[in-house]
Amino acid sequence: WKRCEASAPAAFQCATIKVPLDYRAPGGKRIDLAISRIKSTAPGKRHGVLLSNPGGPGGQGISLPLALQEELPASARQKYDLIGFDPRGVGRSSPVTCGLTPDEEEWLRPYKAETFAKDVAWARKVAEKCRKKAGATLPHITTRNTARD
Repeated sequence: WKRCEASAPAAFQCATIKVPLDYRAPGGKRIDLAISRIKSTAPGKRHGVLLSNPGGPGGQGISLPLALQEELPASARQKYDLIGFDPRGVGRSSPVTCGLTPDEEEWLRPYKAETFAKDVAWARKVAEKCRKKAGATLPHITTRNTARD
């Protein structure tokens, strides 16, 4: 564990752990998982950890302990280490990129009959770029593997 950033509070610590890319082959390729913590304020009253998941998809959560620290009552901060993380493939956790242009990254495309064909073509182009750039990794960027991590 080390201080996350010089501009962040000293109590906000970060680390990187190695996790299997493919949990069916735990001895195989490993990827980095960035985690953070703020220790409980009363170690003698500590009950465990409060792990926060940013949701998403694609949400970064390394800074969530800082937000939780502001929102939780003192009794919770005494009992729990606040833990955050960037899920696999996101932020500081072996990020996956597909080499998309800003227009290709614009994923908010509500269904409209008149743009359906264009939207399907966009989705296929994005999928193809991602397959070429990160195809071997993408099958392992899943909710189940995030939970395993």
